[in-house]
Amino acid sequence: MATSGSDEIVWGQVLAGIVMGVGVLAVLLWGMDAAQDQRAADPERPTTTSSRSSMSLQQLVSRDHKKVESRLVDHWVPQLASKTTAGGAAGSLGAARILQNHQRLQKKYGALLLRSDDYVFKSNGYYVSVAPQRYATGKQALRWCRRAKLKPADCLAKFITHDRSVTTTVLH
Repeated sequence: MATSGSDEIVWGQVLAGIVMGVGVLAVLLWGMDAAQDQRAADPERPTTTSSRSSMSLQQLVSRDHKKVESRLVDHWVPQLASKTTAGGAAGSLGAARILQNHQRLQKKYGALLLRSDDYVFKSNGYYVSVAPQRYATGKQALRWCRRAKLKPADCLAKFITHDRSVTTTVLH
């Protein structure tokens, strides 16, 4: 049976579409496998959402830095949260959850965000949300926590300082 030129063109287009579809599917599958392999090889590598959240956290830290430096350094403050993105560490959360939690605290208490690396903290790598109230003593900061009806697990007194000779910077 002879085929006409138009039949050959139609079958050629169908075949090209199938090949193209298989090619796209292969690229998608290969790309997904490659992304999964990349995450397995480097679990700390941020995803797009995580990367945006990390950037937003850094922007908040930068924005709040001047206020923390000018108003809170060398004072006791109510510490509302301390979270890290480092997997396996106590207080570890994804960047998006840390951002969401801080925004909630910011809205409710006017919280400022700082990095534990910039001040005297037991551990580095934490995003720390603090209320913008400063006090001369840790007991005064704890009173603020009680007046705000926060549980001891959700609020402690933290002395914000750069002075590493200060040995007591936390009061529960």
